[in-house]
Amino acid sequence: MGKRLIRYASRKWTLPLALVLLVSGLFLAAFMAFAADGEQQTSWTVYWVDNNNEAESRPSISGGEPAYGTPTLTVEIDGTTYTEEDTNSDPNLLDRLGLSAWPTPVITETGTGVWTVDYGEGGLPSLAYQVDEEGNVITQEPSGEEDEDGNPTLKPVEPSLPVTWTVTPPTVGDYVLTEVTEENLWEYPSVNGRCGWYYVLQDTVTFEFGLRWGTLKELDGITDAVLAAFRLSASYGGNHHNEVSSQLSDLMEDGEVDLQFEYWDEATGDWAPWGEDTAKEKDPTRARLVISNAWRYNLDGSPVTYKVSAAYGEVEGGDKLYTGGLEENDYFLISYDNTNSTNHGSATDGAYNGGTVYLTLTGTIDYTAQKVWRDNDEGSRPAVELQLWRYRAGEDLNTAAPVRDGNGEIYTWQNPEDQTIMVDALPKYDSEGHRYIYVVREYMEGGGYTQVFGELDEDGTVTKDVVYQLDEDGVARPNGTREAGNTYLYNGGTLNNVRSDTVTTQATKVWQAALHEFTAETLSGTTVSASMPKYNNLGEELEYRWVETAVYQGGNSENLLRDRTFTLMQDDNITSSAAGGTTERAVQYTSITEVDETTGATTITNQLSGTIYYEVDKWWQVPVGELPENPGDDPGYKQVGGSWYTKNAPEDKTSVTFDLYRVISGETLGVGSEPYLTFTMNGEEIEITEVDATFINQYIDEPGPDLETVTLTGTKVWDDWHQGVG
Repeated sequence: MGKRLIRYASRKWTLPLALVLLVSGLFLAAFMAFAADGEQQTSWTVYWVDNNNEAESRPSISGGEPAYGTPTLTVEIDGTTYTEEDTNSDPNLLDRLGLSAWPTPVITETGTGVWTVDYGEGGLPSLAYQVDEEGNVITQEPSGEEDEDGNPTLKPVEPSLPVTWTVTPPTVGDYVLTEVTEENLWEYPSVNGRCGWYYVLQDTVTFEFGLRWGTLKELDGITDAVLAAFRLSASYGGNHHNEVSSQLSDLMEDGEVDLQFEYWDEATGDWAPWGEDTAKEKDPTRARLVISNAWRYNLDGSPVTYKVSAAYGEVEGGDKLYTGGLEENDYFLISYDNTNSTNHGSATDGAYNGGTVYLTLTGTIDYTAQKVWRDNDEGSRPAVELQLWRYRAGEDLNTAAPVRDGNGEIYTWQNPEDQTIMVDALPKYDSEGHRYIYVVREYMEGGGYTQVFGELDEDGTVTKDVVYQLDEDGVARPNGTREAGNTYLYNGGTLNNVRSDTVTTQATKVWQAALHEFTAETLSGTTVSASMPKYNNLGEELEYRWVETAVYQGGNSENLLRDRTFTLMQDDNITSSAAGGTTERAVQYTSITEVDETTGATTITNQLSGTIYYEVDKWWQVPVGELPENPGDDPGYKQVGGSWYTKNAPEDKTSVTFDLYRVISGETLGVGSEPYLTFTMNGEEIEITEVDATFINQYIDEPGPDLETVTLTGTKVWDDWHQGVG
């Protein structure tokens, strides 16, 4: 196998047997031109390892394009290195080498895919002449003898300075170069002892990574996890089969290899360089590893096979990649698809050139939920069947489908009592890494029960209903809100089957306010009814009572009801002699609720509970001739008909006594009835409150329908206990 199988960014990486795995640039070989015996080497053999020029990219040596070019020569003389360009600045350079021109090789094709680069015998001198202090080439020196004329003679000087020629083969665009010499021949057993320059056709190798993680938006550290979990290997057959490999992370950390990762940009429809920030923003599900300038063949012409596979020391069981950021016990299941890989379509031991590594989010989940009957263990329960269903998180509930066990049967529970429903180790994700939401559907024959989801406290209030939803980060969590029509029992939830029936409740409104007949005629006897649930969420039978909660007057939006009482502004139907019309006063009512224990019907009675005001306004007729001047300007006078009246009593008439009678509404005042109270008006305003004790005692515990308070305006003080009752 060649010493440098692949080269990347002008750097090399050496493995045992000197096998190098990656390359993106050409290795520019510089070869010392010495033969094994120490003599100057002047001829090299070129081997084209390209399957007989299959890519049609081999250069030409006969004037075609692309041209092979000429190897670059440098020569070192007495510690100084010279190039062909130095012949222009140093006219003695060629003389020192004993050359008339800079050496140029003859390149000939000597076999199929075999060339010879030959500088000819003596074409690369191994010794050079010395120069004097002025830089002149010393080709002669005194011989120590004289000629016939007695002059000193010179003798030729042989070149004596060692010369080192360095030959650098030309670069060829689609090939990588390796030199095999006598010194390193042991490293390349596949060449069978043939030294020379080996031009190996390069290839671009790609491996795609498919991230099947459903709706997961990002996962910190996934790039490092992949680099640590996978290895790149190169294998070859031919004369000496071998395979070498290394983890991708090692190649990156050593700085010897710059692996090119790319992601598929859906927006542009093209591959783009991978970067952590860019990857998070784009949320790609496709990535690929690109290796440029990989050796297509080994030096002996046998194909090199590249493969990416799980590094078993880093991956549990060879196919489970655990990484941070996933839910507990979740992992990526590793699989390979080589449909697009030539000659490896059915392979499953790794991804070959053109193949795909799939990382599928995988895990298991246990389903647990509670089924509770809420009927006090009374009555006949209907037949019930529960089935386990599931749907993909984020999709419509209507996409749910039954879940089947290993025998193809739907997970089913028949007529369950109060129990915990459990199924262990269900697949947590589908084949694309999307989260499954597991639910139980209930099928009930007959009625009499309704579904209530969630835990119930002691008073039947629903708490802790469980509904899974997909959050913004792509993770499904049980923090959703149940929408109308959603009758699924989610993992961790509770289904209550509550007895359901209805009962009709009725209420009648009664007004006891005979004085204000318009109110009683309009509202008394009004009946309302409603159909209500017969049971609560705990299955307990409910009792209903209508309660008056608000009283409004006219178009006013203020609720007048306070502590079962309210006050209305009403017309007493009393003609006010002062105002010349009716008087509107505040009338207080009490709201009383009574329930018939047999029928359950409710009667709400509004009865008078406040004060009835009686106004007595005494005026005295003024005799003719006693009127003051302009009596109409004095508010103490008024004219009724043709007579004038005054509130100023005559001197001989300083007081008037009145009797006030009271009867129960609907009854008449009998002959000889005793007055309720008697009061005297003496020209001053007085305030008197008096209630008949005998009459009121029958309503002390609970006010009766005819309880009234009588208030007289003035200053008279009443001494008995009735004062202030109202």
